[in-house]
Amino acid sequence: MKKLLLFILAAILVFVGWRWLAARPAVDTGLQFPEYPANGFHRPLVIAHADDSGKGLYPGNTLEFLEKMAAMNVDVLEMDVHQTMDDELVLMHDPTVERTTEGQGAISALTLAELQQLNVAYNWPGEGETYPYREKPQRILTVDEVFQRFPKYPMIIELKTADPEAARSLCRKLRAFNKSNQVIVSSFHQPAIDRFREDCPHVATGAGSDEVRLFALASKVGAFRLLSPRYQALHIPTDYDGILLVTPSSVRDAQAHGVRVEVWTVNDEAEMRRLIAMGVDGIMTDRTDRLLKLIAELEEFEDMSDY
Repeated sequence: MKKLLLFILAAILVFVGWRWLAARPAVDTGLQFPEYPANGFHRPLVIAHADDSGKGLYPGNTLEFLEKMAAMNVDVLEMDVHQTMDDELVLMHDPTVERTTEGQGAISALTLAELQQLNVAYNWPGEGETYPYREKPQRILTVDEVFQRFPKYPMIIELKTADPEAARSLCRKLRAFNKSNQVIVSSFHQPAIDRFREDCPHVATGAGSDEVRLFALASKVGAFRLLSPRYQALHIPTDYDGILLVTPSSVRDAQAHGVRVEVWTVNDEAEMRRLIAMGVDGIMTDRTDRLLKLIAELEEFEDMSDY
């Protein structure tokens, strides 16, 4: 028994040593996201989350939302993408249209022309029982329209479909619009993000669902340094299914290995402060006004402390 235990221990040490030597940091894709000088605290990027439930300032994935967020000078625009029956990429969170529009059906079973007859902010709630966008309809946007309208704006694009053809199509559009170094592509669907990386290895990606699970496990045992991440960003909540994902040590380990940590979806000011203190790279929020105000206050405090 003693010999068996020694053999197992030796095998573990050999494996850990091999992984330590073989591990590589995330590949640098030349991502051009905003960077801010160190000014007493690590300023996170303000990422406008595309909320479509009424928690945010404007209905997410709409032109009004994107224009208003750009006017507020947020750092990054976030959006969700599905593919239509006629192979167009459109901005929408759900795979079906019932929750946010007056229509019915799956996006994958509808053409772009059919979808553009709908008001994607139809059920956006106002005060009381009002629905302000029923008098101010918002038409569904294509990825092409967004790239044309915001050619230089940094973006996080989440593929909400597992269809590999959508991943291929997004790759082609990024090349056609010269957006490859201004975008992080993310997806909960591991096969979709794997397909995208095959076609667009030069574009930064977020961790897929399988990779987030491995990150959580590796972080728990202090072994993230042994991984060779294929992703450049972790787009994660602070915790998931009872597992704490964002801690000072997990943030440091990821960043040291060339991986950005961008946390969703944070609307509470106290939680924003806590994450800023941890040094996360970005905060996705429905309340960009709160986060921008908080950052301005922190920057002013740091400026005053220099005197």
